[in-house]
Amino acid sequence: MRNVLIMLTGLAISLALFTTGCKNTEYVHVGPNWQALHDMEPENDAFSVSVTGSQKASLGKPLSYTVHSAKTGKLWVVQVDPDDKVSVIVPNAEMQDHQILKNVPLHIPPRDAHWEMAAMEPVGKSVLGFFVTTGDEDIGDILSQGQGTSKAIRVRPVSGWGMDKMVVDIKP
Repeated sequence: MRNVLIMLTGLAISLALFTTGCKNTEYVHVGPNWQALHDMEPENDAFSVSVTGSQKASLGKPLSYTVHSAKTGKLWVVQVDPDDKVSVIVPNAEMQDHQILKNVPLHIPPRDAHWEMAAMEPVGKSVLGFFVTTGDEDIGDILSQGQGTSKAIRVRPVSGWGMDKMVVDIKP
């Protein structure tokens, strides 16, 4: 009987850890821009884009990312900071060529770069969106989807895009 009680207690603890420890992280959205980018999902027929890299950093510390895309296209990196301000990180003055090749990792900053990305103010959680477009779309075409679309007929790009996103926590 004692062994059964120990086993049931262990099972209950395991179940409690499993059901509470495996939930997605929930964030307090700081504003409509942060929430819109955080909640944005590509269309069902979108191609795969994945990113790895810095998720936490202290002020002044370098940040780096590696992006993989299932298609060749243009990479756009958009940030919404803890003050709900939107900025385009890539392309930038140092990385004007933002082409990404199919199944070839792209490093940001590039490994041979003479520049770096660093964690700066404001501190807190920023959301980064990594978008790859395959046609002539500009990042504005992607970010404006869903806004003002009450028309029965509208022009929309057909070339497709993929995305991944990441929350980065900047600490003092």
